[in-house]
Amino acid sequence: MAGLDNIEMLQGRAEEVLPQLEVAPDVAILDPPRAGCRRRALAALIQLSPRRLIYVSCEPATLARDLEILCQGGYRLVAVQPVDMFPQTYHVECVATLVRGDVSPELVLASASPRRRELLFALGLDFEAVAPPGDEALPANAEDAERVAERLALKKAEAITKVSDEKTVVAADTIVVHGGTILGKPRDAEEARDMLCRLRGGEHIVITGIAVLSGRHSYIGHAATTVTMRRYSDDEVAAYIASGDALDKAGAYGIQDPYFKPAERVDG
Repeated sequence: MAGLDNIEMLQGRAEEVLPQLEVAPDVAILDPPRAGCRRRALAALIQLSPRRLIYVSCEPATLARDLEILCQGGYRLVAVQPVDMFPQTYHVECVATLVRGDVSPELVLASASPRRRELLFALGLDFEAVAPPGDEALPANAEDAERVAERLALKKAEAITKVSDEKTVVAADTIVVHGGTILGKPRDAEEARDMLCRLRGGEHIVITGIAVLSGRHSYIGHAATTVTMRRYSDDEVAAYIASGDALDKAGAYGIQDPYFKPAERVDG
């Protein structure tokens, strides 16, 4: 760091050094020993109140203890991400992200999907989820399916942008294309059964449209995946539909479902 005029190094205990800072930093990174942070250090950090905290720990008990203290001190836990640092030694670190409670998330997910929330949580992003208006009717012809998926995602994002115009809004919409026909979410159990039977043992394409709106900037795109379904039985179809998980997904199935496991192969 020698020769850098805009960097100052302060060395000492956190509870002694933090009060010397004239301006609260945007981010503070904590990487304490297994015993965790000292109470006085956490108290000094809460008093300084940086916008965001990153806490790295390999000890679950002290991590939970210190996160509780920080949350009681006005912080909000965004995510805890396990990181397998050294697979051969089974050494797993946890990286926790917290934000100050009065800081409103700058990112809005225009979705009610638990899976999409899980994806953003896994990235350690601070966001709020807002359900967009109801689904739009799909055209039967799959001739321009990619544009259909993009348009559906954009419509969701635009609806949320009307009430969150100063934030970045991200939206996605997934459709299934099989035999030249676009399949959206089934309207009822009978249609779900029909979709699953049509898809069984064959290939189809899953297209997800993505829209990101941020002020005057925007990104519209899509991703396509070819899925080969296994030859599941009628009884498996009935059990899956009875679980209720088929009715809120395009094509009437979730590819990540741990019990039904409908896909034999995924390409893309």
